[in-house]
Amino acid sequence: MTDDHPILGPARLYFNQQKHVELDETALRYLSFELAETYSLPPVRALHWLSAAPAQVQQYITRKSLYEAVEFLAIFHTLGFCYWTEPRWTYASYGTTYNGSLALLHSLRENIDRLKELYQKPGAKPSDLALALSGQNSLELMDKRFANFMELMQALTDGFGSELLITEKALSKAYKIKERLQGYQDKSSTVLTSGETISIDFLKRAQLLVSDIDYMMRLKKLEGLEQMEELTAFADYKLPQVLRDWGVFNYSKDLTALIDAKTVLAQDSPEEIAIRCATLVAVEKLKEALTRLLTGTRLKSSEVDNLLWLKSQKDANDKTRPYHRCLTDRY
Repeated sequence: MTDDHPILGPARLYFNQQKHVELDETALRYLSFELAETYSLPPVRALHWLSAAPAQVQQYITRKSLYEAVEFLAIFHTLGFCYWTEPRWTYASYGTTYNGSLALLHSLRENIDRLKELYQKPGAKPSDLALALSGQNSLELMDKRFANFMELMQALTDGFGSELLITEKALSKAYKIKERLQGYQDKSSTVLTSGETISIDFLKRAQLLVSDIDYMMRLKKLEGLEQMEELTAFADYKLPQVLRDWGVFNYSKDLTALIDAKTVLAQDSPEEIAIRCATLVAVEKLKEALTRLLTGTRLKSSEVDNLLWLKSQKDANDKTRPYHRCLTDRY
């Protein structure tokens, strides 16, 4: 992608002048070897996170119509952010207790009708949403989740679900989601060393929803969205964790201390923006490295993102270093 890309351009600009995160090119090369091997292993090349979702969830969404599947995923991404607060919110299904995104997927699969009824309930409030999701412990930012959910349900009632199924350029659809739904705003403003103020539309959840829409379209044997290669990585807190674990990310001494102490970074702080920009830049570099390693294959940024996310789920253990924490509804 060129530097005139509306997201990657300003992200690269800020990354190149910040002092909080450095990329280790040697470590990045080793990680690209690992990802190339993972991609090449039979029998399945998992290039989308839904392809690795629990069987019950995959069966649920694949049996739905395209509209119903996209509606389910839109609700999931509208509620899906900031899972890390402790004690972790968990959800038990079929004898297994899940946390994070997997917990929310199972909760929605089993409680989707309760959530839809909640939208119709006079005087509904955030505690009703928490009750409908059930599970153990509490999700933070429930007021924000509730507002986002009610906004989405109103948009779906007004026909926005059909708009989501229109075949168009992927990045354009992400911006349309952002423009239609306040809950999908994800813009950071920061000041360069020159004194110039720039804005970066990370659009993590909007782009991820677009990626899921394309996945479901292709699963239903439709053409899918146009120019999927224009999507960037989905800047969150799990990808930086795996990049740090592989030595690709080297944090400054001060930032290392903050993250290792599990200190919550302020949203839009220079450090938080630096980590997210570094994630986008690192994924672009990994994509180019993988293109050189995988003859005849050019992965998209979203596919490299999914490879990294799946790796973060598979390799996580007690020795994995902490991820950065930010109390935000953006990711």
